[in-house]
Amino acid sequence: MKRCVIIALSVFFMLTSAAAATERVFHIGRPTTEVKKEYERLYPIAVYLAEYLKDYGITGGDVRVDGKNSVTATCDMLQNGQVDLVLETPFTALRLIRQGGAVPLLIIKREGVTEYRSFLFARKDSGISTLDDLKGKVVVFEDPGSTSAYHLPRKALEEAGLDLLSLPSAGAGVPEGKTGYIFAGSELNTSSWVFFKRADAGALSNLDWDSPDENPEAFRREMRIIHETETVPRMLVMARPGLSPELMEAVTAVFLHMHETEAGQEALKNYKMNRFYRIEDRETYVNRLEQRLEHIGE
Repeated sequence: MKRCVIIALSVFFMLTSAAAATERVFHIGRPTTEVKKEYERLYPIAVYLAEYLKDYGITGGDVRVDGKNSVTATCDMLQNGQVDLVLETPFTALRLIRQGGAVPLLIIKREGVTEYRSFLFARKDSGISTLDDLKGKVVVFEDPGSTSAYHLPRKALEEAGLDLLSLPSAGAGVPEGKTGYIFAGSELNTSSWVFFKRADAGALSNLDWDSPDENPEAFRREMRIIHETETVPRMLVMARPGLSPELMEAVTAVFLHMHETEAGQEALKNYKMNRFYRIEDRETYVNRLEQRLEHIGE
C-alpha cells in the first residue's frame, strides 16, 4: 500500500511539473514605433485570448513589440518564441511569412472592411492634380512598415515614372528630376503636414482619409485626392512557426467566435476590428497574395 502511494505521488508530481513547465504568458506583437498605442490596442485582445487557452498551459496574455518598427526584429521574436502571434498588414505580413516563417491563420475585418486602398492627396491650392505634378515636390508617408501609407502609394509613384529620394527632413531641398519623401510617424501627422504645407502631398488609407481622428474635417475640406490605388487585404493574423498545430487551431477557434461575445467585442473595440475569417489553404493564399501585391498598379 505504501509503495502504491509513493508511486501515485511520484506520478502526480511528474504531471504537475510537466504542466508547470508548459505554463506561460501568450504574447501578441507587431513591428511599430508607436509602442504605447499598439500596447493599448493589442493588450485586451491578448488577455481575452489567454482566457480561452488555459487548457494549453497559458496563464495570461500580454503584448511584446520591439519599438523600432523592425521586421527583422519581429522575425527574430517569432522564431525565438518571444511572440506567439502577429497582426499585420499585407506587405509586412508577407515579409514575416517569407523571412520569419510566420503561419497565416486568419483574415481580419477591420473598420467594416476586409480590404482597403490608398489615397495620395494634396492641398486644393497647391496646383497639384496628378502624380506627374509631384516631380520636384515632397511627399509624406506614415512609416516604412505601412502598407496603405507607404508601400502601396510608393509603388504607384514609381509606376508613374517618378524617381523617389529619401530626404533627411521636410525642409531639405529636392534635386531636379526627383520626388522627395519623408516619414511623419502617424496618420494625423501625415494629414497635418500636408495641410500646414510642410509637405506637398501625402498618403493615407481610404479609411484614415475619412477618419476625423486621423484627417480632421477642417483638413479634408482643403485637400483633394489625386490618385487611388487598387485594394489589398486589410490585415492578417499570423502565428509563430513553432506553435503547435493544436494551439494554432485553438487560437483560430477563439478568434472566429470572438465577435459573438460582449467581452470579445469590447476587446476588439480599440483596434476597430469586427471579426475574423479562417484562411483555409494557407499556401495558395500566400502565393495569390504575393502575386497580387507584386502586380498592384499594373
